[in-house]
Formats: sequence, structure tokens, C-alpha cells
Amino acid sequence: MILDVDGGDILFDCDGLGAIADQRREALRAKIRDLPTETLMKTNECELASSLADKYNLAVPRLSGDTPSISSERGDVYFADETQFGGVGSTEGTVFWIASEFEGDGSLFQARPEGVPQPQCRGLVRGNSVLLRVAVDDLKGVDLKPVIGQMLDDIRSNLEQLCREKEEIRKNLELHAIEAIQERKSHQADIKRVVESLGFTAREPSEIWALLQSEFGNVKGRRLLLDETNGRSPELVQEDYSEILRVIRRMTLVMERSPAAFRRLKEEHLRDLYLVFLNGMYDGGATGETFNCNGKTDILVRDGGLNIFIAECKIWRGEKKYVDTVDQIMRYLTVRDGKAAIIVFNRNERFSEVCKKIGNASKMHPLHKSSIREDEDEFQYLFIHKDDPGREILMTVMIFNVPS
Repeated sequence: MILDVDGGDILFDCDGLGAIADQRREALRAKIRDLPTETLMKTNECELASSLADKYNLAVPRLSGDTPSISSERGDVYFADETQFGGVGSTEGTVFWIASEFEGDGSLFQARPEGVPQPQCRGLVRGNSVLLRVAVDDLKGVDLKPVIGQMLDDIRSNLEQLCREKEEIRKNLELHAIEAIQERKSHQADIKRVVESLGFTAREPSEIWALLQSEFGNVKGRRLLLDETNGRSPELVQEDYSEILRVIRRMTLVMERSPAAFRRLKEEHLRDLYLVFLNGMYDGGATGETFNCNGKTDILVRDGGLNIFIAECKIWRGEKKYVDTVDQIMRYLTVRDGKAAIIVFNRNERFSEVCKKIGNASKMHPLHKSSIREDEDEFQYLFIHKDDPGREILMTVMIFNVPS
């Protein structure tokens, strides 16, 4: 019998948690810098630091305790060709796919635990499941249970090590938070002393806000127009969808023209800038990091309890991460959600190449139905809903160059 367990990507084979922890630490410090002075001065240091450490800590995946699901198909079984050095061969057989659900950040399946010199785990991370491939050429007398059990045990072992590292990272995050809070309070005390000596009135500085205000002026609240024709669920009419995209486009063009003011901002901070103006336009109906369907979406605009616009903001980190973003936003859409957007910020790669890669990856996605419009840096597609092929999703992908 030939047993093939080498399908899928090598898991736990990239940088360790240290590099990711550094990014979270910088995001945490930026959050503390952006806190309103009144909130900072009135909140207990230890409580605030603990809360922020929890928020910015790593969500290491944890396999579900439920029994994995399994499916099978005819396919190729690969094996090493012992008659030729370095050669491989294949034969027809049965391929089993084992899906184990997990909770947490799926991207951390690529993080290498400390003390693991050569990862052996293989699998595919799709949505909130990790898929294992086991193929055999002959089903007679085969017992795959110990093989699959060992594969899952290896994954759990790596995740347990990452969890131990995560606890240490959280402690460090809390220490950094206390340090940053004390630095900010000390700096604020110095500002207060200087301002009082001048006799001036202190105000919260915001270079970014000033840039955006100069571009857009004051925005008036408006009520969304809803279309209830043809017996369909109410959806945002094209005019309002286009208006939201126009606001996002104009705001991001400000970022492109003034990159120095935005170069240090992370995804969540860029998202918050959009929320400021969308809330002004739509009477506080725009929220961030809001649960919808199977996850938390970056931007969600609601009217009368109805979801009418969903968007994800991502910094470009390659085609695989972009496809993961498409999968992510499709998980967030219910069958009543008809319009969405992905906003991509390019910082370090050649802009034209990024646009080309995004266009190709979008059209290769299994849920892609047709292309509506493809401009130089903005694409519009029709996707089919993951749970209802009869439902279409209008997806706009906007790409902006905000160099670091």
C-alpha cells in the first residue's frame, strides 16, 4: 500500500511570533498615543494596560473539540521513485480530505514555534478550517485513524507551544502598555505646564484630521435610500453605494498626496479614518470590527438594523493574503448582504504590479462570476454568495498607494 500525506502547504514554516508581536506592540503604542487626553488621565493605568494587552494579544488557533469531517475523491497518490535519485512517481487512488475547524487567527498556522527546527505538518488553511490530505492507492485493510490522529496531534503540539509563547507576549504587551501610558501622561503634564505658562487654551492636535477636514469640510448626516422593489430584501441603491465609494476614494487620495502623515498608521487606524466621515454622513450607522455572520468586519454601515455596506481594509502583503481577504469578507456576508468592498493599501511594491496581481487573483477566485469594470486601480466584480449560488455580491476592489 502507498500512503501519501504530503499534500498541502508546510505549516509552521515562517517567522516566529516575535515579528508579529513587534507589530502588535507598535499598534498598541499608537493606540495609546491616539487616546483622548481626558480618557487617558482618568483611567486606571493597570486596568487600561491589561485591557489593551488583551486586545492586541495574538489569537493563536485552537482546534475544535468536535470530530473532524471527512470527504473522499479519486485522485493521484504520489510516492518517491526509489529507482531514481530525486525522482517521484504517482498512481491513481483515493484522496481523503479531513477538515478540522478551529478558533483564532488562521494566519498563525504559518508561525514557527520556538525549538521546532524543521516543521513536518502539512495542510491547507481555508476559512476557519484546516484541511489535511491523505491519499492511498489501495483501500483493502487500510487503517487511517492512527495516521490522521498523528497529523492532528502534531498540529496541536505546535499550537500548544505557540500558546505558551503567546502568554509571555501578553505579559510583555502589558508592560509596554504601562510604559507607554506613563510616557504619554508625563508628556501631557509637560504640555499642560507649558500651555499654562503661556496662558493659551489647550486643544487636541490632529494633523490627519486637519488634512481630511480641509479636503471635505463639514459633512451633513443623510438618510440612506433603500430599494424594496421586486419583493427583494432592502438593499442600498447604487447611488448610495457609489457615494460611499466616492468618499473612500477621495479620503484615500488625501493619504496618497500626504504620505508622511499616514505612513505609520496600521490597518485599524486607517479604517478608523473612514469611520469618522461615514458616521457623519450616515447618522452614526458606520461601525468597525463589528460581528456579522462568521466574523468581525472592518467597516459595516447599517440603516434601520439592515446591513447595507461591508468593507475590509488591508495592507498589501501578497496574492495569498489578498485571496484570504476575499475569503474573509465572503464569510462575513449573509444572504441579505448584496454590496461590499475591499480597500487595499500598497506601501512597498510597484503599484502597477500590485494592481495586476489583484486583478488576476480576483478573476481566479472560485466565487467570481463576472467582471463589471476594470480600471487602472479600481475593479468591480460580481461574486456569487458562498451559501446561495443564486445570490450575487457586487464587490468593488480599490487599490491605493500609501508608501511607508
